[in-house]
Amino acid sequence: MESYVLGLSSESESRLAEKMISQYPEIKSERDQISLTLEKYAFLHQVQPPAHLKDSLMREITLANDFSTLPYLSETSSSENWIARIKNITPPQPLEDIYLHRLGESDDPETYIAWAKTGIPPEVHTDTLESFLILEGTCTCYIGEQVTDMSPGDFMVIPLYIEHSVTVTSEIPLKVILQKRKAA
Repeated sequence: MESYVLGLSSESESRLAEKMISQYPEIKSERDQISLTLEKYAFLHQVQPPAHLKDSLMREITLANDFSTLPYLSETSSSENWIARIKNITPPQPLEDIYLHRLGESDDPETYIAWAKTGIPPEVHTDTLESFLILEGTCTCYIGEQVTDMSPGDFMVIPLYIEHSVTVTSEIPLKVILQKRKAA
């Protein structure tokens, strides 16, 4: 019963324990007594963490969820830092071909996590500078006559007035940080 209360029992042992608990009040009572004893033991032997740890953890939690000030993407942007920052954001399932999730409220730049299953159709920007950083998957970018294969960590700026498109070349969806800035 101790293994069950601690969450260490196998699936079949857990099913058996739950069946016995529902059928026999004395086994339910034993389970409750073990839980209470373990809780008392944990309380008596608790370790006080260092005082600075709470402040440090709260600062990290705040930064991880604060999208009010996002850095501009550049060729020195770290895909690892972005992955850590957005690790809890996922697209809806099933994933449509393209899905954008906006980060923050800023209009310049507008920052998104973008997922694409097959690619981005041809488009031309006349007043928006677009850049992106690959986080997951691989793709081929077509910018005018230029063809570029890209993988995680790669960064690209899309020039104004030139048709561009993206074809996903990986088995998994392409995941990027996408920024759009107003052209001067």
